Amino acid sequence: MPGATRAKTKRPTKAQLATALDRMLPAARMVEIDTVDLALSPEETWEVIRHGDLFAHSRMVRAISTLRRVPERLGSPARQPGVQVLAEDSPHEMVVGAVGKVWRARIALVEVSSAKAFMEFDRPGFVKAAWALRLVPLDDRATRVTLEVRADATDAATWRRFRRYLRLFGPGSRLLRRRMMAGLGRAHGPKGEEVRTDGVVPDELRTDELRAEETRAGELRADEARTAEGGTPGELTEVDRGGRGVTAVVGAAGTVAGGLVRRLTRPRHRAAKPRRAPDAARALPGDELMPDADGQLTQEVTVDARPTTIWPWLVQMGTGRAGFYSLDLLDNAGRRSARELHPEFQDLRVGDLIPATPDGGAGFDVLVLHPARVLVLGGLVDRLSNTQLPFAASRPERFWQATWAFVLEPLDDDTTRLTARMRMAFGARGRLHTRWISPLHHLAQNHQLRRLAARAEGRLPRDDWRDVTAGLGGATRMAAGVATPFLRGRRRTWGLAADDPAAGRDRTYPGDHLIPDPRWGFTHAIEINAPVERVWPWVQQVGADRAGFYSYQWLENLVGCRIRNAETLHPEWTAEEGGELLVHPGVMPLRLVTVSPGRSFVAYVDDESAREEGRPWARATWLLALEPLNARRTRFLSRFRADSSEDLVTRLTFGPSLLEPISVVMDQAMLRGVKERAERQPGPLVPRPRPGDD
Repeated sequence: MPGATRAKTKRPTKAQLATALDRMLPAARMVEIDTVDLALSPEETWEVIRHGDLFAHSRMVRAISTLRRVPERLGSPARQPGVQVLAEDSPHEMVVGAVGKVWRARIALVEVSSAKAFMEFDRPGFVKAAWALRLVPLDDRATRVTLEVRADATDAATWRRFRRYLRLFGPGSRLLRRRMMAGLGRAHGPKGEEVRTDGVVPDELRTDELRAEETRAGELRADEARTAEGGTPGELTEVDRGGRGVTAVVGAAGTVAGGLVRRLTRPRHRAAKPRRAPDAARALPGDELMPDADGQLTQEVTVDARPTTIWPWLVQMGTGRAGFYSLDLLDNAGRRSARELHPEFQDLRVGDLIPATPDGGAGFDVLVLHPARVLVLGGLVDRLSNTQLPFAASRPERFWQATWAFVLEPLDDDTTRLTARMRMAFGARGRLHTRWISPLHHLAQNHQLRRLAARAEGRLPRDDWRDVTAGLGGATRMAAGVATPFLRGRRRTWGLAADDPAAGRDRTYPGDHLIPDPRWGFTHAIEINAPVERVWPWVQQVGADRAGFYSYQWLENLVGCRIRNAETLHPEWTAEEGGELLVHPGVMPLRLVTVSPGRSFVAYVDDESAREEGRPWARATWLLALEPLNARRTRFLSRFRADSSEDLVTRLTFGPSLLEPISVVMDQAMLRGVKERAERQPGPLVPRPRPGDD
């Protein structure tokens, strides 16, 4: 009415906007922010978000939230065991937090009694996440709602695991959150205007508090881009209620599609491209060792890594060692070059011979070695006798001689120029060889530099054509197994003779008492030409979150395992009683109930609560055991036993009709993978006289 004093809404200060969430997770490695503008006063907006139904305005969010058992009201902490209201400042901000292992199919959240308990929680193996709903007044009848999500892990290993989870489930969770905010905008936004959730506000409505909030949001988004790869823990409100159920499957199905779209549409890293060195005539280390070369080829590549990161990949080169990262069919006996660093190949010295043939009889002498700077290799071959001589020996009548130099030059703190130079000499009667050797070496060197850069930069594809080819072969065998259920009896004891006691039904193994009468199972075996102590380290490090399963990696990654089968031993990965064996990020892990170090372990999974409550259930045991045959031979046994409820869905998904052919094929591949790794011998390094020695 005229003359009346108009009441003004009290606006929060910048400190009020930032303090609550910053106290809970001040340096989170994952931060995401969504906003929407509503045509309501701050008090009316607070009533909607604090006591209303946030999911009522989006059918998608309502359906998924029902399946995922997300509580109907954000302000009902009693319905969310493990989720705690950490801070509340009406009508400005509310912060909700949770602690748990969100990547599990059954997400068990840890109860935190207070905001202080949340901030001080530091037990390894958990993720801490907090949601903040923040209100910023635009004017007396307009309010901006900001939903900020932060997450971090209590240790580095858990953060890496959480990031893998985010890559798969983050896009779907982000989509649901934005649909929820858009639904609020449609229901309470300005009438007749397009609903916006991007935070665009006319300049005349931009208050000081709003500008401060936008600046802060921009800084957080920049931090997120530098420290994490997107995603948000959409399952923060999930709690452990005793069963997997359909909700985890449906929730995963929606987010897998989002993850696939994100992976297909995200910009790819620009691969380093080797090129002929523009200053190819400049002198490089090693040139002085063979000044009369008939020809040389110099190529270089810029690598986004430090010299100390590239160097270990260079010193482990060699046939039967890490390969040459080039045309493996020609220079590594068809074996794939190493995709990880091998500690056993890092001790390289001047005078060693890096093998270039499977038997190690010929290769490259190490002529010059300055760690993280220069590696020069060389070779001298008598063409008449086809034998290799020490590089410093007198040249025979017909010969070829070469030096191969790798030079690392830092361009800045994180970029290095890697230059490779091959110099060749063939004598008077062999100089025509340079005309066909040069293009062949150019092709091989180009491949080598490109793949070296990919390894040093950490952008090596998880699967290559070999993995895909092997996976297609494995899938064909699985399909054949599904079509031949009458051969199930023969597959059950693969690798065991009919009269072998290990194949007998009367023999019992560790863990059999856990499922005395299984619905189905198998016992497979393979003999390995290596002692038990060389086989056990490969066995004890299996797991989807560790060394993989040495099986069809491409097929496992196709269903979301995100593994890379290990090529080397990792001493930190051991089998310990009470530990876990993860077979898939979305499946309940098996518990190691019995471990006999150096001999065997039994892994067991059982949904006891489902069995007690009469709901569908499944349980299984998996025994991996080693039996010494003699001092140099070992039999590796894999025994799987499964049981489940009688309902149709469980019998189809966990029964032998579908799961048995898949499990058998994967298990046989695992046995062969362990055998190949345990029998592998490091390529020899034959000492050679040093240049200048008599």
